[in-house]
Amino acid sequence: MKIHYVQTGDVQIKSKHQISNGISRRERTIAVLRDKSWSPVLPIGCWLVEHPEGLIMIDTGESSRANFYHYQPWWHPFMLTCERRWVNPKEEAGEQIRALGFDPRDVRWVIMTHMHGDHAGGIPSFPNSEFVLSATEAEAALAWNGPLSGFLNMHYPAGFNPTRITHSDGAWETFERSTRLTKDGRVRIVPTPGHTAGHQSVIIE
Repeated sequence: MKIHYVQTGDVQIKSKHQISNGISRRERTIAVLRDKSWSPVLPIGCWLVEHPEGLIMIDTGESSRANFYHYQPWWHPFMLTCERRWVNPKEEAGEQIRALGFDPRDVRWVIMTHMHGDHAGGIPSFPNSEFVLSATEAEAALAWNGPLSGFLNMHYPAGFNPTRITHSDGAWETFERSTRLTKDGRVRIVPTPGHTAGHQSVIIE
């Protein structure tokens, strides 16, 4: 196997968004909205994995349209005032995969850790791929009120219907549940809720 890191531009978030102070979600949100200081510029990363069973993407990065007028919901103060993004078209995941010598249409699986915009903005670049989400994340992201929680489902391709997994392949190492993606068991998905309720992580041996 070989793993390629792909950076799809940069982002800044509020300092209080970057470091939690452990109070309630409502109080954390208010603290971020009131914060006037910004984090350092942070990379927006995703990964391409060359595996004998097929190409695998982990997340899809951000879209170059992310700062276009009304790409972010006009009514959502958090996304409009608490994030800054810099992504040019050549930095989108699809273009970078081509620059590595691969065709995005040949990617077999796209594993989504979660569906916030800086991870899901490149979904349209992979029209032939099987998208793999936790069932919890898929339900939240595809709901009518998904944008309230940062899931920009108005930008998902028409008919977007990801595979929903429940991590039912038993325990693995210190995780009580897991999903084996590849037959050789070297790529596994484990539930890591927190950032979102349906967040998951990928382990590669």
